[in-house]
Amino acid sequence: MPEISPRVGLVGGTFNPIHLGHLMIGQEAMTARGLDRVLFLPNGIPPHRAEASVDDEHRWAMVTLATCSNPRFFPSRFELDRPEVSYTVDTVSALRQANPEWRLFFITGADAMRYQWKELDRILGMLEAMIIVSRPGYDQPDLERRIAAMSLENADRFDLLEAPGLEISSTMLRERLAAGESVRYLVPEGVEQYIEKHRLYGYGGTP
Repeated sequence: MPEISPRVGLVGGTFNPIHLGHLMIGQEAMTARGLDRVLFLPNGIPPHRAEASVDDEHRWAMVTLATCSNPRFFPSRFELDRPEVSYTVDTVSALRQANPEWRLFFITGADAMRYQWKELDRILGMLEAMIIVSRPGYDQPDLERRIAAMSLENADRFDLLEAPGLEISSTMLRERLAAGESVRYLVPEGVEQYIEKHRLYGYGGTP
């Protein structure tokens, strides 16, 4: 009997810090599209943003803590340990070569579509699907128009998934921490405790 190729989701990001919104899109995509596992890949050198404001090993530790309670979530250092800029096209290509039996699904929030993706058509061609998770009330027709305007050969690999929305961003969390405000219930408990222990993002201690 032939082995079944695993359906593997990829969630990339700076994760500075990782929060419940990141975990939610991974879970929603996994449930809705029958994924076997989801890898969370913190960037080493992100192409669209400034370098992370905390040490890479702190971000790695927080991703590990955030994913440990879900047996189908796995942290991956695949991008973190690469010395060059983390472009999605290079990551997907390298993962395909290293794991040819995997069926890859890239998972991202709808807001990420505002960026210019390097070799987007090639990325899509290497994936089973790029799952774009949007929240209720998000302008999905506008997103569909933008995708159509790209005139990509592999545009049929886009998979729009509406999921419950969490209005959380890493930027907002860093601002709250710098202002001495709590991030409880916005990040996993282990991540909150790690931030407190290491006094990250200007954290000064809040009840």
